[in-house]
Amino acid sequence: MLRGFAASANVGDGPFPGSKFTSHTHQGLYVVDMWTTTPSTDWSVGMTTIYRDKVALWAMQYGGRYDYAVIGFLRDCLHSAYIEKAFNGGRGPSFIEAEHLNGSNGFRYYNVWHGDFDDFIGRETILWLTDAPAGYHWYRGGSLTKSDLKPDAFPGFPGDELELGASMRLQQLKAEHGCA
Repeated sequence: MLRGFAASANVGDGPFPGSKFTSHTHQGLYVVDMWTTTPSTDWSVGMTTIYRDKVALWAMQYGGRYDYAVIGFLRDCLHSAYIEKAFNGGRGPSFIEAEHLNGSNGFRYYNVWHGDFDDFIGRETILWLTDAPAGYHWYRGGSLTKSDLKPDAFPGFPGDELELGASMRLQQLKAEHGCA
């Protein structure tokens, strides 16, 4: 995933209108990331899948919206987690703050997730330093080969329980980092 969207590497047009696509191989794995946007909004939806020997082993679906101004910061957040080889629901770390980035006053990135590599769900949020929302993505995924996956292990997404839990955790993270 280090060579995908987070690195802006080899991004090309996907097979569907408005879709983008990146793929690479790493240690016998084939990683594919495809997402779709529309020209009139900042909403997107996508899926990352990891294959070995033409068999899908793991996948993550995601969607939401981001102001165009934060895309570089989002890539940096994802990249930092991938460099650390830290699994945070397949997204960035729990918190990053950057001031005066891309000519802006800066951003805060929060990532709240539950589960493990085999079955996870979460939400990442980027706020301007003024606490105004700059966007978010929900995400869910896990192993496609583990036979004892329990699809009902987490509340339905974007169910009220997860939204409430993510909101409470976001407030906790903001307080921990002096951003409340």
